[in-house]
Amino acid sequence: MWLLHDPLSPNGHKLQPLLATPVNEGQGRFSPGPGPPKWVAYSSEESGTNEIYVMSMPGMSPGKWQISSGGGYGGRWGPDGRELYYVGADLRTVMVVDVPPGPVFRPGQPRALFKLPAQINGVTNDQAFAVSPDGKTFLAAVPVQESSATGINIVLNWREELPPVRDER
Repeated sequence: MWLLHDPLSPNGHKLQPLLATPVNEGQGRFSPGPGPPKWVAYSSEESGTNEIYVMSMPGMSPGKWQISSGGGYGGRWGPDGRELYYVGADLRTVMVVDVPPGPVFRPGQPRALFKLPAQINGVTNDQAFAVSPDGKTFLAAVPVQESSATGINIVLNWREELPPVRDER
């Protein structure tokens, strides 16, 4: 994962490695709040399975915390940074971790928030799960249920069924 500084600043086009290890990492999300972000939530396979982690941003006291256990995808911060949401290993359960405000990161225990009736499509590649700006609505791409419709109706000579058009000029 890389960090691109403010493009309008004097060193704006300078890329800085944020995290570089030999395992797959990604889905980085900065913590919200006033001022520069303090933490970044991301996914990593360093434990052998995809998990959600949080690490301090450069310039903060260094730290790294594993948030999920048993698998996790698509970490998302709540609008005020007091919650961190992610999708569990079953790709159906939305989990939440409370994050008390303050200069030190002290995450609570993960707990299930709700379970969807089907797996979220694309959550493993960070494409299909979002939290609304007010933190009250969740959007997820789930497959549509199979339809019981079995046929297609074709109407021939459909113009003959239309009423005649009158010109009222």
